[in-house]
Amino acid sequence: RKLRMERSGGLCQGVACSQHVRLAATQLSGHAVELDASPDESVRDIRARLQDALGLDACFVEMKLLCASQVLDDSLTVAELPTRDVQVLCARLPVALLEPVVHGSYLAVGALSPNGKVYFAPASAGRVLCVDPSRNAVELFGHRMRGDFKYTAPGVLARDGKIYFAPDGACQVLCVDPAVHATGLLGQQIQENSDGGGDRYLAAGVLAPNGKVYFAPTDAGRVLCVDTAAQTSRLLGPEGVGTYVADGVLAPNGKVYFAPYANGRVLCVDPAADVA
Repeated sequence: RKLRMERSGGLCQGVACSQHVRLAATQLSGHAVELDASPDESVRDIRARLQDALGLDACFVEMKLLCASQVLDDSLTVAELPTRDVQVLCARLPVALLEPVVHGSYLAVGALSPNGKVYFAPASAGRVLCVDPSRNAVELFGHRMRGDFKYTAPGVLARDGKIYFAPDGACQVLCVDPAVHATGLLGQQIQENSDGGGDRYLAAGVLAPNGKVYFAPTDAGRVLCVDTAAQTSRLLGPEGVGTYVADGVLAPNGKVYFAPYANGRVLCVDPAADVA
């Protein structure tokens, strides 16, 4: 049989007809949409199609069909819908959990790319995480990496549009290129400090006026400089300059300052001289 639903002022009326099913929904604003459906289509599918047709974000809007104050079960088909008034209830949710489930952990602060997407470097997870806010979509991409606490320092967006993460448990700088949706490791391998352990880099790096990114060491021993133009990295300054966890700050004089973690001295990096 045919079931036609006409929505007016937030109410839907079901009217039995013939073999064809048409759903007509009108918002309070007067905007109307029509959907064709089969009699065996489920309430779950109809809800999803109505949300899409009405331009509702399924992640943040919960839609339910009710009759006589009772929520209609998702397993019901269109043919089984009652012919009396059906109410469409939409509730906006303050938070949402995006699919799919992501395995492993991410500890580093992500970075917003010019393409509008947000990128996170993996800690114990295996791949870079990309969130597309325009679609509320989540994707894992790039080469797979092993180990724990690989990257924990916040990412830095450079002038070239790429995002750079200093290593913690990993040994090389991670570069994320949003333009081509790719990842790579660059520069020399950074060994553990002379004590044989600890965190390499935890503090957020700073993009200097010369286009390079500077990271203060936690237990790595030396300042890490990422040359974004040459796509290389190198270590600056003497060994054992101290331990730094607080994010660096670029001052008006063009120098970068890092506060010590414990019983140390302020670290000053001079990008103009490329020394620390």
